[in-house]
Amino acid sequence: MKAMFKKSLEFLPSILLVFILSTLFWFGGKWFFIEVWFVVEIFILTFLTKTTPFRISLSAFSKGIYIGVGLSLLVYFLVLGIGFEEDTIFTSGILIPPLEEAAKFLPVLLITYLIYRRKKTFLNPSDYLWISVLSGAGFSMVEKMYFGDVTFSYTYGPHLGGIYFFPDALSADGIGYIGHSAATGLIGMCFGLGLYLKSKITSLKKLWWILPLAGFAWIVLEHAIVNISFVENYDWLYMLGGGVVTPIIFIILLVPTLGIDIYGLFNLIKKHPVVKKALIGESKKIIKDFKNGKWADSLILLKKTISMLRKINILIWQKSLNS
Repeated sequence: MKAMFKKSLEFLPSILLVFILSTLFWFGGKWFFIEVWFVVEIFILTFLTKTTPFRISLSAFSKGIYIGVGLSLLVYFLVLGIGFEEDTIFTSGILIPPLEEAAKFLPVLLITYLIYRRKKTFLNPSDYLWISVLSGAGFSMVEKMYFGDVTFSYTYGPHLGGIYFFPDALSADGIGYIGHSAATGLIGMCFGLGLYLKSKITSLKKLWWILPLAGFAWIVLEHAIVNISFVENYDWLYMLGGGVVTPIIFIILLVPTLGIDIYGLFNLIKKHPVVKKALIGESKKIIKDFKNGKWADSLILLKKTISMLRKINILIWQKSLNS
């Protein structure tokens, strides 16, 4: 009985995730799928290089909800309680954007601190992109529960027909915001790359924070411009491209973020053919079992392969930090 109870506890995170997602889907409608699509994209892009287990991913997502949303609501009610009006340039454009963006990124900093305290190490750049997007998604899904039938003029950024890489990059009157998930993801990439440069270049040990600060400042500026445009649509708000530049910046940062970790993985595979053989062998078994209808076996093998890949990436990252 005790063993069964312990075994059942393993499913609690999954049950919690299903409950949260079901609630968000019920209230969020179409906006829920917009957020999920971007999360799926980033999951696929970082699939080969992440080191974070499921529990950390769930932690980032849930913290985006109760820390990100919780702090933002606290600040919002404090601001109104002090006597500031909501729809003013100072409140919407100057006060709220930096506080809201900081609240969304705080879960990432908290996870970083807890991991460093326990293991004296940092996550790799792919991990920071992934958990930052999850934190932003948790925040955004709750916010969009109240969007209802809100409409925007158009979606912008890289796309293939009607499928957009940044589905939440929505614009009204020519001024847009890349979306909470992508915005927090951009800051996360700057943070991860900054830590990487700190570990590799001695002269940057005291200056590494400039990159994440620059990313944070840019996102806050874009957020402020959008909020100000809802109060008063000034001509000068269009000077920085109305949000169109941010998807380009995201893609530029995405290249080294994924490139660093992919290079490390393929370099290890090249030096150790046995690793390549093991990964390919497991992948073939997964596909074979899936085709033969042995879905349970296929999922078990997939979980095993993901765990093996995660351990390989952890080893690669530790060697990279120590080299």
